[in-house]
Amino acid sequence: MGKPRLSAIIPATVTIFISDINDCPPQFEHPSYAATVLLPTHQGVVITSVKATDPDTVATTSIKYNIVSGNYGEKFAINEDTGEITVRNPEDMNEEYQLVVSASDSEYEASSKVSIKVKESRAGTLHFSKSKYSAQVEENSAKVVTVAVITVIGTALNEHLTFKILNPSDMFEVGSTSGVVRSRGIPFDRELQSFYTLVIEVRSELTTPVQIAHVLVEVTVTDVNDNPPIFVNLPYYSVVPMEAQKGYIVRKVHAIDLDLGKNSQVHYELVEGDNKTFKVDPKNGEIILLKPVGSQNLDHEIIVAAVDGGYPPLRSTVEVPIRLINRDMPVFPKQYYNISVAESLHSKSAVLTVLADSQKEDN
Repeated sequence: MGKPRLSAIIPATVTIFISDINDCPPQFEHPSYAATVLLPTHQGVVITSVKATDPDTVATTSIKYNIVSGNYGEKFAINEDTGEITVRNPEDMNEEYQLVVSASDSEYEASSKVSIKVKESRAGTLHFSKSKYSAQVEENSAKVVTVAVITVIGTALNEHLTFKILNPSDMFEVGSTSGVVRSRGIPFDRELQSFYTLVIEVRSELTTPVQIAHVLVEVTVTDVNDNPPIFVNLPYYSVVPMEAQKGYIVRKVHAIDLDLGKNSQVHYELVEGDNKTFKVDPKNGEIILLKPVGSQNLDHEIIVAAVDGGYPPLRSTVEVPIRLINRDMPVFPKQYYNISVAESLHSKSAVLTVLADSQKEDN
């Protein structure tokens, strides 16, 4: 008989994945940082940036930065996500600050020193054609427009100048060599921010020491009529005695508009309902009886519009239910109560007492 045949041996590949755990602290790129602030300075001016990395993949994107100490008078702020350090309070600054900045991945923390020297700007040869520049941009516009052209005087022929915005904004940019400040084409919302102050720096390295000068560009966002009136103190409801006579004030409605100037001016109109019995004062929003309601036991509902003064005008409407009551029915002395309470008020505390009285006369 022949020898038995051995089975062929087939090697197998085994892949082992090692899962990462957060067991390493963040590491700053530099053990210390140094920066200089030139006076005068302004809120939001970027001073420097610190950066830390983490060998743990699970912690790399979760590093948070914080100023631990040395920030006397809260003069500086740090972006907790990016590590960018900016001026927070430019008033009465000391000559030097030694900040300790931390980077934390929620488990471990590292620190680094940031030395900031504060110096007065030297009076150099660089000057601007204006002491400051003023401009306007239109609300909601997505056009890229030229906001200002920074003109520098006192420069030599063919002297190379560079420009930058010291307090960067997503809304603006400056040509690095042209000094032309432009919008970025992002629509402005005046209700969120109506005014911007840009700090522009021009630098010339033709001489030693380097010549540096700063100028402000103040940008106002002009209003467009993009907010309809908003009725406040809703809902509206009213009860009217059947004995009420002409001129009786049924209710008052009130609307506000978040726009400016003429765009925010509101007037009122009765757009639906019994216009032979009720009218609305266009200026103050009072709903007034035009004639006695008599003994008719009817409920009314009118619709009032608030219209602003913009072009084209924007409007909002509100329903006002009106109930007619007789003298036997209890009524409240006020149709609307408005009170304020303290944030610390305990649960179930009494905040208001309301009483209703019958208007029926005793025989």
